[in-house]
Amino acid sequence: MIIDLKKKDIFILVLITIVLISIIIYTYFQRNSSSGISLKKNSANTYSSAYITNDKQASIYLSTYYNLINNDDSEAYELLDSSIKEKMDLNTFRNYISNHDFSSTKIQKFRIYTKNGKEYYDIYDINNNHIQFKTDGVMQYSVIIYN
Repeated sequence: MIIDLKKKDIFILVLITIVLISIIIYTYFQRNSSSGISLKKNSANTYSSAYITNDKQASIYLSTYYNLINNDDSEAYELLDSSIKEKMDLNTFRNYISNHDFSSTKIQKFRIYTKNGKEYYDIYDINNNHIQFKTDGVMQYSVIIYN
């Protein structure tokens, strides 16, 4: 049995072979490219949408900072503005937060203003805490606390 292939038939066979090899290679790399690690969403690996209202941004600042106060007070202290750190060391800060209720992140009122090129979020929560975020960019801020 002799098969007589024409140039057109050979071209079609070569083309089919190339497509099949490409599919096999693509499938192989797709299966081997994933590490098998799944990440749970948390504040370190999620992002917010490009458009956030001012009240939502104020809420994000407040809840993020209160979370630090409740879980890592030394990191919360490091975010304090230098003007506050001059007046308060870490132990004084710990004493301050132990005497105030930072359990609720519900905002009672807030205002936003700009001064010297920085945006300030001046926030009062429902527990009558007064806190201010001096922003240098999105989620880059220092904190000013008031008694």
